[in-house]
Amino acid sequence: MVRRILYWVLVAGCLSCKEKPGDEFYPDGVLLSKEPAWKTQVSVNSFLAQGIDIPPTLYNDGAVMACATGFEPVAGSGLSRPGLLMLDVLTGKVRWKWDDYMYDRESLFLTGRYTFNDRMVFHNGPRTYCINLSTGKTEWKKWKADSVNTLNPGLISGIGHRYFFSAIAIKRGDEDYPLNKLYEGNILNAVREVEVVNPQLPKEYFGVTPIPAGATFFCPTVLDGDTVIAVAYQVPAADAQYNVIKSAFGLYNLNKKEWIYKDRMLLEPQRGGVVDWCPVIYGEKIYWNANRDIVCNDLRTGREIWRKAFRQDFLFTPLIIAENKVIANNEDTWLYALDINTGAELWKTSSAGTSSHLVYLDGYVYYIGGGDGFLHAVDISNGKTVWRLRSPDLKADSRAHFSGGISGVPAKNGKKGRILAGTGRHVYSYEAIR
Repeated sequence: MVRRILYWVLVAGCLSCKEKPGDEFYPDGVLLSKEPAWKTQVSVNSFLAQGIDIPPTLYNDGAVMACATGFEPVAGSGLSRPGLLMLDVLTGKVRWKWDDYMYDRESLFLTGRYTFNDRMVFHNGPRTYCINLSTGKTEWKKWKADSVNTLNPGLISGIGHRYFFSAIAIKRGDEDYPLNKLYEGNILNAVREVEVVNPQLPKEYFGVTPIPAGATFFCPTVLDGDTVIAVAYQVPAADAQYNVIKSAFGLYNLNKKEWIYKDRMLLEPQRGGVVDWCPVIYGEKIYWNANRDIVCNDLRTGREIWRKAFRQDFLFTPLIIAENKVIANNEDTWLYALDINTGAELWKTSSAGTSSHLVYLDGYVYYIGGGDGFLHAVDISNGKTVWRLRSPDLKADSRAHFSGGISGVPAKNGKKGRILAGTGRHVYSYEAIR
């Protein structure tokens, strides 16, 4: 009798994890392919969608993704100027498309944006755009011809209606070196940006190295009722001709217009000693991708709490924090989980090296591998790879690997979340693991 009960328990367990139609697995049990919930075409003729790799941008059950426009910014290049569209996350229906550029030969590689309520602002060189996420219409756009030129379109963050970015002043007056400064804009209108932070740095080695000096990466937050912003800045060092530079950071009070502290060392002088991404503030700690290190500092004092060194850098993928773990994808082709309080390694698992942004959703980390073009899913509790999905479009077009942006849609009304990923030909929606 006991054996019969055990038999039916095992059968029931197997039935509950029965493969779904269309599922294929690698020999090690990792999922190779699965049926999507829907797919939406985003290519135009032979032109693939490209030019966007931003953190998930969700609004009112819609997701911003890339689409092709069919227009070649450079004639004969075979590359389409990217556009943006919003897809309904439940149906894949296109709600709106956007390609309202100021310059007729303008292209776009979008790696950063800031959203507030129904607005999204982003930079494209010396131009700034603000889109209404409800309608897809341009709220405002401006060419910063007489103010500042943004060095990196990914360098944007904000709090409330205020957005911040680092840039070089085009008109520098009597300055003899293009120093990066921190500027503030207002997402609600196209007012001229104002300079808010200008690190005062020694200038004896300026101009010797092409590596930018001054304010680079930043993150605002509220501390004791005041709006503050952590700012990293780079300083050329004695051997600057060999690209030796050091990186430090400080905390600036935007209400009182004064430094709370500064010159907290992130990287001692070294070749290519630069911070790679805007930091993450979690509780009263701040976490940095600093060249080949991940560094955790106390937000109030700047004191270093821990530092973890790696073999390679984090140039293409910023760290995230989820379930009290720091998750980071290194160019050494490993994905790491670190203890948030000590930096101790909890697990590591083979990855694709270069990747899209990491997306956490209900116990799993999802990303697109830049080195392999697969859609990966990793169990955050143990580092086990669960998905390594191959693009369904490769049979029709060898260029159409998974690439660019990825969105994670949280579970809702008892239904599992969704993972949206593009191949250049289509955007696919997959039911999330949970």
